[in-house]
Amino acid sequence: MIDEIRNVFSRLLHLSQDEEFSVSFSCGIADLANFPDAASLSEAADKALFQAKKRGRNKVVVNRDD
Repeated sequence: MIDEIRNVFSRLLHLSQDEEFSVSFSCGIADLANFPDAASLSEAADKALFQAKKRGRNKVVVNRDD
């Protein structure tokens, strides 16, 4: 679902000071089943976000490592 949102969002046109532009975002996801406490969950999601940016941005990466 988040990948669909990311894809649609990247096609939206925004207006600022009479100029149109588009933006995108990357997302890192981690699952509570694999990372049971807040600190490890946050770190895992952050690592996934870093990988998404490293792979060219405008991506969703899921961290499944335990």
